[in-house]
Amino acid sequence: MEPEICPPWWPSLIWWLLHHHPHEPEPEPEWWKWLREPMEEILVALSTYAQAQTFAGAEHEELRKQVQTAAMERLNRGVEQLASR
Repeated sequence: MEPEICPPWWPSLIWWLLHHHPHEPEPEPEWWKWLREPMEEILVALSTYAQAQTFAGAEHEELRKQVQTAAMERLNRGVEQLASR
């Protein structure tokens, strides 16, 4: 017997968790204000690089190299921003 991908009780559980456990948004810590931008640069660069890795075939090889080069440049900018602070 195959397991159910979405059991019948799953949507009601998610609804309950989302609507019966409200909480106020927490204020951002002071250190996060200078850390947010470089971390976003790094995470976007990593995800772009990984996505470009999925480009397969000889016809996409040049595009993959261009995208990965741009992603590495963005990653380096993020690391430089972190190092400068």
